Amino acid sequence: MDDEHSDSLQEAPSTEAALDLSILQSLDFGPDWGSEKPSPKPREKPFRKGASRERGFRKASPSRKNIGREPRARGKIAKTTQSATPEHEITFAPEEVPFTRLIRQMKTSCLTYPLFDLAKVILEKSERFVVLAKPVEKPNEETSVYFVTKPGGVPFVTHEAACDYLMGQQDLYDIEEREADAPKGSFSVVKKCGITGELLAPPNYHRFGELIREHHATRLANVPFEKFHARMETDQDPEAVATWLESMKKVRVYKLKDRAGDEPDTFDSLDLLRRFLVEHRFPKLIKSIAKTRLPGTLLAEMPSGILKRDMEQALDEQRRYPLTTANLLRSRFRRMNFTVYKRGTKGITYVCAVKRRLRTADTVFAESIQSLLSFLDKNPKIRKNELVERHLEFEQEARTEEQENAIRQLAKDLRWVVTEGYVTEFADGLLQLAPLGDKEKIPGSKGKGRPRKPRVSKGTPGTEVRLKEEATDSSDDSDTESLEPARASKKNAQVEKSSGNGSS
Repeated sequence: MDDEHSDSLQEAPSTEAALDLSILQSLDFGPDWGSEKPSPKPREKPFRKGASRERGFRKASPSRKNIGREPRARGKIAKTTQSATPEHEITFAPEEVPFTRLIRQMKTSCLTYPLFDLAKVILEKSERFVVLAKPVEKPNEETSVYFVTKPGGVPFVTHEAACDYLMGQQDLYDIEEREADAPKGSFSVVKKCGITGELLAPPNYHRFGELIREHHATRLANVPFEKFHARMETDQDPEAVATWLESMKKVRVYKLKDRAGDEPDTFDSLDLLRRFLVEHRFPKLIKSIAKTRLPGTLLAEMPSGILKRDMEQALDEQRRYPLTTANLLRSRFRRMNFTVYKRGTKGITYVCAVKRRLRTADTVFAESIQSLLSFLDKNPKIRKNELVERHLEFEQEARTEEQENAIRQLAKDLRWVVTEGYVTEFADGLLQLAPLGDKEKIPGSKGKGRPRKPRVSKGTPGTEVRLKEEATDSSDDSDTESLEPARASKKNAQVEKSSGNGSS
């Protein structure tokens, strides 16, 4: 049994087609230092005693072509920025509904897929995976917890951030406007939001801090407060101050939803409402857990912060090289009795719903199946869409009825040997014949290497086991999948096992 972690470190994504390196010949990498002979360096005349030292060391005069030109600016080489050290351990697991569809498709088609390709398919779209997170354990520090909001299931690192998120959703209260008197005082400037462009309040107004927190909670809940505060602008236009005074003639009043009998009806400020919700409502809406799990679709809706940064960073790394996700899928496929094995010198891992089966010297097949297996043995790198032309030697042009029947029979034979495990059909159409084994072990027997007794048909003993002949009616073309490059339907992928028992 292979070690999942040690073997997967040497694993690379599948690349069946060889890279075309001829394109490198057209690229210009600079002068060809190897093809030209170095020019001989001119010999310097020896310095004669008494001669002027300025003759051999005269500064070269600038060329007329370069007069008036500015020196060429050299581009700066961008330094690679290292990603921040993650504070949370992030992994990705498949979503149940899409993963169930993938399993059903793999069992129906009996195709063999590279494990890394399956991991990339799952990580390709956010609705196909879930995000698992837990804090990184640090020595001499207490283990952190997550604060998850029950309406939505969004995790946060701090309780205050979870409260800010719930305040920004406005699911617990309504906002009403009422008439009021304009603020009195001398105001020469007014602060303006650099993101929304709205006027906030003058810095010398006694409710300045309350108003900017209210604006951030109601309009920019997904933006960090530090970023919002840094982008505030100062407007010294008297018309802006007059516009703000006119807007303050209407004040906001916050009214609770689903109010109980003994709870206040309205709140004059957002701070008073927040204090009430933190004390009475939020304990029931926020829970603390050691590990969190959220759908991938919520990742884009999370407020920016360290947790979201670590999730996005881990997702980018896994999409480039899904090693951790592939290891998780490997163990899950094995629990579902899928065949997981390695192939090739690079050790690429493949997954298939069919268990591979070895042929033995005692195995006898029908004539058409034996002909197909012999052809695959002599042509190990053939693809499915090449069988008609290379095995049957039929042209792509108009075919006779007899040739169409032969193609349908070939499709049935190929489907049977693939579902039985004698031939592996990869997702790219490549066919691989299982090697020939000497002996097979009898399941449940204590002896090792004991040959299995050959099975024969119920008829005359010793007769060859053949596939049951099926009707070759031209109207029953949908019972087999096409060997042509065209796409086959789901009905073509289902072939009854009653088409024959190929081993004896």
